[in-house]
Amino acid sequence: MGVAEAYGSAISVDARHPDLDKVDRDVRFMIRCFGEVLEEVGEEDLAALLPWQERGGSRAPSEGAVGPERLAQAYSIAFALLGMVEENAGNQQRRGGV
Repeated sequence: MGVAEAYGSAISVDARHPDLDKVDRDVRFMIRCFGEVLEEVGEEDLAALLPWQERGGSRAPSEGAVGPERLAQAYSIAFALLGMVEENAGNQQRRGGV
């Protein structure tokens, strides 16, 4: 479920708000890239726990494979990426580039 679908009709997109579909697409792309980096360094279990990703082909991590510190750090990075995506979408909206 994307950002726009999660909020349904409760949010109306107007000139003051960034395009939620763009935010959804961009954050999924960034998280997919982050997950690929984690997989390349051997952190497949951690990559499987990232938020905002398609669940179709991802495997579930084994029980206890990811410590709470590593998971908290990965979520911190994921939320930082979300913040960057939202800021970018807002800047593009203000410039009229969306």
